[in-house]
Amino acid sequence: MMQYSLKKTFFLLTALVASSTISAQVKPIPVAGKWLYRLDSLDKGLNQKWQQQQFTNSIWLPGTLDDAGIGAPVKVDTTVLSKDIMLHLSRKHRYTGAVWYQRSINLTSRMANALLSLERVIWKTDCWIDGKTAGTQESLIAPQAFKLGPLAAGKHVITIRVDNRKQHDISVNDFAHAYTDGTQIIWNGVIGKMQLIDIGKQVINQIQVYSSLANHSVKAAISLGGSHSGDTYLRAFLLSGKKIVKQTSPTVIQHNQEEISLQVPEAQSWDEFHPHLYSLRTEVIDSKGQVLDARTQSFGFRDINATGNELRINGRPLFLRGTLECNIFPLEGHPPMNTAGWLKVFKTAKAYGLNHLRFHSWCPPEAAFQVADSLGFYLHVELPLWALTVGKDPKTLTYLEQEAENIIRNYGNHPSFCFWSMGNELEGILDGWRKWCVS
Repeated sequence: MMQYSLKKTFFLLTALVASSTISAQVKPIPVAGKWLYRLDSLDKGLNQKWQQQQFTNSIWLPGTLDDAGIGAPVKVDTTVLSKDIMLHLSRKHRYTGAVWYQRSINLTSRMANALLSLERVIWKTDCWIDGKTAGTQESLIAPQAFKLGPLAAGKHVITIRVDNRKQHDISVNDFAHAYTDGTQIIWNGVIGKMQLIDIGKQVINQIQVYSSLANHSVKAAISLGGSHSGDTYLRAFLLSGKKIVKQTSPTVIQHNQEEISLQVPEAQSWDEFHPHLYSLRTEVIDSKGQVLDARTQSFGFRDINATGNELRINGRPLFLRGTLECNIFPLEGHPPMNTAGWLKVFKTAKAYGLNHLRFHSWCPPEAAFQVADSLGFYLHVELPLWALTVGKDPKTLTYLEQEAENIIRNYGNHPSFCFWSMGNELEGILDGWRKWCVS
């Protein structure tokens, strides 16, 4: 698989490869359920240290204020056919600003280094554990993660402050579909998985899987943490379904960055007609063969390139039959975060003869990529950007570069991630844009 630098192109014709899912050896603790909340429309919470106080009102998370009927009711006169009614969807409730959420948890055992993961949030989140700060995140397209540190067994209080106000100038009139009231809504809450992970027990930090159908090979670049000591070994298993196709002999771990390579002469290709998926299970074991950590990452053998003015997949012409996906989910006001919701989207598109979806100025969640992988859909992903001022604000450029890295790290391993654009209809200062996109 070809590798591209973020600073070398606006548009990628291959999926960049990313880290694998959370280790099977480290089981996350769900923190979904009943949370307490407090609206902070006047921005008093930080000065009054609400993270050290207890809230009284309750809400169910994952969920949004709109789901719970919280916020100012939005009145729409549907008897008049106006431009405002025709231009976009209308939400039932509106709240823009900071909201504090709080939940008590009881740990049955100590966590060496706890990480709180919130799968999808709009926009900026501050976090505290037992009243002590645990950082700030502001990704619109990737899980927001907060390192809580060591946690003793017993009761702990997690407090988060979610601010859904516009943090960066990413679009004109809030048109970019990652942050808009035009298709989805600018909700406040958390809509994806909410879980605690003890990363102190992890050995494998990250895996990048690079496959090449032309060379019949697969390579895994593995980033290892410092929690392994003594004689530790690395081994890998390539699986097709539940069948082991190839495996490596255990090799001594010598560095925090290791590689494993496999030749797969019989590799089956991934495409819309035969979306064949493989899994690479990587294990760290001790001298007695005990598994210290393991990860299993699915991927596909598929090569996409351009020959002249023709796109090709696995050596044959690729004809894209697609449409836009503009984050239009009127029943919920936000995209589905489970495979059932995305099966409906992709199977409907497939029933119309389509094989390609462009995610206009946003990036879908993990569940969308999983379903697209299984059905052989070709996805075009974009940064949350639809602006006329690209390059003007250095902080916005830094944010966008971080979001690009988030997209690669979280979703790049999926074979369905075939195309990537830096945004939609971009204009701005060329020099400022060049500093980011051109090395």
